[in-house]
Amino acid sequence: MINTQTERRRRRRRRRLHCAEQSYGDASHREVASSNLCRWAILLCCCFFLAQPGLVSANGFTCRDRSLCRTFSRCSRRDALFRSGHLCHGFPSYIGGPPITRFHWDDETETYESVKTNGTVCVHWTTKEQSPGEIKVGSCQCKEMGHEHCKSWACLQDEADLCGFHSKFDCGSPVILADGTPVTTSCCYTNSDGYLVTTYRDIQKEWTSCTCKKTVQQLSSASASASAGGSSDSQKAMAEFGVSSDFRKAKTNYCVEWHCTERDITSTEEEDYVCKGFQETYCSNWEGSIEGTEEFEVSRCDCNFVGKTEEGLEYCSTWSCYEKGFDYHDPNLAWSAFGIVMASPLFFGSLVLLTHEDRHRAWWLLVTLPAWAGFMFVTTMMGGVGALLITLAFQLGLPVLMCMGSKARPDSVKSTAVTRKY
Repeated sequence: MINTQTERRRRRRRRRLHCAEQSYGDASHREVASSNLCRWAILLCCCFFLAQPGLVSANGFTCRDRSLCRTFSRCSRRDALFRSGHLCHGFPSYIGGPPITRFHWDDETETYESVKTNGTVCVHWTTKEQSPGEIKVGSCQCKEMGHEHCKSWACLQDEADLCGFHSKFDCGSPVILADGTPVTTSCCYTNSDGYLVTTYRDIQKEWTSCTCKKTVQQLSSASASASAGGSSDSQKAMAEFGVSSDFRKAKTNYCVEWHCTERDITSTEEEDYVCKGFQETYCSNWEGSIEGTEEFEVSRCDCNFVGKTEEGLEYCSTWSCYEKGFDYHDPNLAWSAFGIVMASPLFFGSLVLLTHEDRHRAWWLLVTLPAWAGFMFVTTMMGGVGALLITLAFQLGLPVLMCMGSKARPDSVKSTAVTRKY
């Protein structure tokens, strides 16, 4: 009887020891897996934060290559995407926004007509600019004369919305624009219930001031200096006009390069123009690069009609321009919220699967990781590198904080045990 009870006690003791060893083994496995995961999380987090300053300083979350699309003739679709900020040189190649399947330019036609001349120099002319959504009319006057050219001039225009473009019609009180064009103060349309709806027509003033930067004589001097191996400024100046020597046929000192600042109550544009076609007494065609608040534009202008002075010298009496623009792109960092909400749970779930003692559940990684990668891809494409960095900072930072907390708890438990022992 005594031997039987003793044997039972031994069996229970061995069973307890086996359970304790198994529990200790499982705990050790979880601790090792958790420790390894913490090391990887801390390593990835360190690599991420070390690489982040380089990414941010190199791209600044925006990238607009203003060296491209400086002229109408040298502005391809790809150049426009780099200039607008959709594409970047180096990493990341794409800064965000939905993939561009439809490449759309905003266009505008402009016509100008000379009213008064001083020799071959136009000193007063009318302007008319029209785009699908608005019209601008006004006039320009030379403010300061130079030797055979106008040194500075200014323009004042009335800018008004076109009702027809918005499927509306003119209504309200009549208004006369600067050139005598009649418009109304409002635009109207009939809604689905058959009621007449009136909207205010946006009519505002627009001011433009221009300055001549280079004349024929200055261009000839720069050409001579560049040919003699002169300064880099002279060589750069000649590069703007190409390698053509057509300017040598010019017999008067007309302006060949000028800068304009155009502004209204909401925005400002900086415009640079360069002559591309040289005649004896006037520039026959020129191209421009326009830097706006919301978009960039390129312009191409041609002389349509030539007039003659009493001395028989020719001047451009009517010219027209075609202008096209493309909106700038800024990354939408709010897409990081999409990445945090949709991708982060999958990321944390993958970490849990990696530390789980049951290795048979690891196949779920084939589901969670591709889904996580898909959401991160959408976040990057729509929000750009900024949204990606914000999302990764959240996903990597939280596990590191949890690891630091888990390491702090065993230390506190050990210190408590030592205190109780003594």
